[in-house]
Amino acid sequence: FDTEVIFCLGVLQFSRALVATGTNPYEVVGHEPMYAKVGDNVTLPCHLVPPFNVSNLTIEWRFKSKNIYVYRSGAKDNETSDQNYTNRAFMFHDEFEIGNISLTLTNVTKKDNGSYTCRVLNNQVKKGNVTLIVDATIVAQWVEYLLSSFPLLMCLWAKQITPKYLLICIL
Repeated sequence: FDTEVIFCLGVLQFSRALVATGTNPYEVVGHEPMYAKVGDNVTLPCHLVPPFNVSNLTIEWRFKSKNIYVYRSGAKDNETSDQNYTNRAFMFHDEFEIGNISLTLTNVTKKDNGSYTCRVLNNQVKKGNVTLIVDATIVAQWVEYLLSSFPLLMCLWAKQITPKYLLICIL
């Protein structure tokens, strides 16, 4: 055998061993910050890099030192998930194959404001953080900034797409 072929076979075997033992190197990546208004639905992004199937792992979402959503053994674990989030927190189970462990919160309240942690337990704990800012004022200021910075957006936002306004919007 050529030494390059032997080296490649060795790397392949080492990679298979890492995957088989669950010690493959990866990172859990969150997103900072996310904004929402009271009553909104918001997705708190979190994913694995490089992406891989997490269906057989334990995934936890934590907020204020409590597990608000736990996925274990192929399903949501209702025993260890916070009951206050039972009908408000959802994960994209069909996207676990690509390492997407994002959490969607529905009907956001002021109490949801704060720092969230997504954790993957796989012989070690890896975690990512997402801060949710629930404040209508901040969101309104952000939208106002975008609209004032980009006149075309303002026209689209106002739904005034007539030939007269289109010329103004493009300029």
